[in-house]
Amino acid sequence: MKRKNPVAQHGRKFNRAAVFRDRKQEAKRGLRKHKKAPLGGAFFLPAAWRSAYLSAAR
Repeated sequence: MKRKNPVAQHGRKFNRAAVFRDRKQEAKRGLRKHKKAPLGGAFFLPAAWRSAYLSAAR
């Protein structure tokens, strides 16, 4: 019988147990928790503004 509920249909693929990661210990070891902003700090600017911002920052 075909399932009509897509959540139930794909649940067996995605709802699985995962190995616990101790993020505090990883941070002490120097592993990255957050991405760093790119050079110039133009991380969240729209593409049209980014080039003007970067050229003004130089």
